[in-house]
Amino acid sequence: MAGPMTLKSRIFLIGFVLLLLSLVAIPIHRAHLVYHLSYADVLHNLIVDHRFGP
Repeated sequence: MAGPMTLKSRIFLIGFVLLLLSLVAIPIHRAHLVYHLSYADVLHNLIVDHRFGP
């Protein structure tokens, strides 16, 4: 039976989540600034049209 997560594994997991979040958030924010679109429009273009731009 597995015990509770150790402190080292918790720190690794939090760091990994923060890294993934930054890899996703930075390009979306940059597209928001460059194309002057709302975040919703950027996400719609990315998910539906598979592109960042308008």
